Amino acid sequence: MPKPLTAVVIVSLFLSEAIKEARPFTTGVTTVFSQLVHTIREKFKAEGTEGLLTRAENQPTDSNKTKFQDELQTHIDTDAVFFSTLEQLVEQLRSQDKTIDQIILSEIELSGDLKAQDISQKASGDPKQLKAQSLGSNLFADLPNSIPEEIFQELEQGSGFKLERIVSQGQATPPGKWYDQEQHEWVLLLSGSAGLRFEGEANVQEMHPGDYVNIPNHQRHRVEWTDPKEKTVWLALHYWK
Repeated sequence: MPKPLTAVVIVSLFLSEAIKEARPFTTGVTTVFSQLVHTIREKFKAEGTEGLLTRAENQPTDSNKTKFQDELQTHIDTDAVFFSTLEQLVEQLRSQDKTIDQIILSEIELSGDLKAQDISQKASGDPKQLKAQSLGSNLFADLPNSIPEEIFQELEQGSGFKLERIVSQGQATPPGKWYDQEQHEWVLLLSGSAGLRFEGEANVQEMHPGDYVNIPNHQRHRVEWTDPKEKTVWLALHYWK
């Protein structure tokens, strides 16, 4: 269950002058960024909407960027393969250079759009994010009253693994979309309830507090539902081996 990749994040990277100039970045970052740009450009070309992209590049007004962003979000929501490719490329960028988060935040703040909540918290040193990472913190601490979008908080990251808390309330994977991850994921449900579906299985696997599941890499899966009334708190370990 990866972070909800939004067009806000992608557009902030796509139009970032800092990355295009490539002055503070390694060859690896610039290569992945080129792949990201190429993937988006080819998708828009195939859909006959490349003009929206070109106008946003050449004339990055609020209106042009919004049209580009809306069209991109539509493709993210309706094309699972495209979504998965973008997700992997963005994660590669973020893992190769930690300043990517700061760039995303600065671009979002300039545009006045703060939908990318989990990234903005990390880059700005949000107290909730810092507390979640501190020693002796509580996984049920700092739960907001309202959760319009899932909350993802990285607790720890090291060589070959990432541990995070996920908080849901009524969210589900968009219709027709399947997660297909490069990494393995072990996930424990701490509170609330949810339903997971794995490709090829007829039944939805219900999860309740104390239930856990290990999801091998490239095991296509989706979240069918999470409890709309009670907050569902997950502990997710992403690992590579």
